[in-house]
Amino acid sequence: MGDVDMKRSPRVYTKSVLFGNVARKLETVAKRGDLTVTHEFTVFLRGFDNQDISYIVKQVEIQLHSSMEQPRRVIRYPPFETSCVCYAESDINIRVTFIDEAEADPVDLRFPCVLFPQTSGSRADIVIHPHVDTFVFPFPSLAFEGILNRGPVTARQPSPLDKMLAAINKSDHHRDPKATPLAFPDMADLQRWEAGNAQHLAKTYDRLSREAEKLAEKQKKK
Repeated sequence: MGDVDMKRSPRVYTKSVLFGNVARKLETVAKRGDLTVTHEFTVFLRGFDNQDISYIVKQVEIQLHSSMEQPRRVIRYPPFETSCVCYAESDINIRVTFIDEAEADPVDLRFPCVLFPQTSGSRADIVIHPHVDTFVFPFPSLAFEGILNRGPVTARQPSPLDKMLAAINKSDHHRDPKATPLAFPDMADLQRWEAGNAQHLAKTYDRLSREAEKLAEKQKKK
């Protein structure tokens, strides 16, 4: 490989994250102008097992429905979450910008904000609606590779969303010690998801490897 190629890592790095919303039914409906709001919801982007992801994420831009207060919200520091009240479900877009914009293009994550239970038997007062996505960083510069290898530099503190769920779980446990606690998917869930998507991830790696080889050949000819 040429001198230019030696400045880049031969590896492909990935980072899986959780995003989505948590919705809580208001005990009493409220008026916001002409609208009657029924739920409070929080949009979130976070690492598995509460891992801090600010070492690679520069900012998170959350685009809510235009009818909501301050529909465009930019968050530059963790926790990457924001809350709002609403009366209906709507689509939400999260744009993730990484700390080295020359290395990684922004990623858009779009999903429906869910307010109501998706399965029979689920509790009606609160809904956790998570999704999984994997950020891919193919053949990064050595400087960016160092950041990816170092990982989080600080421990992530409980967010307002974490504290709300902890308070609900404490109350549920007081009423029924056998109650299933509310929780986000954990690392074991991630491992099962990755195992189920191993073939797709392998194809992605192979495609990126072929692209890197073509780029290296072009650089040698210059």
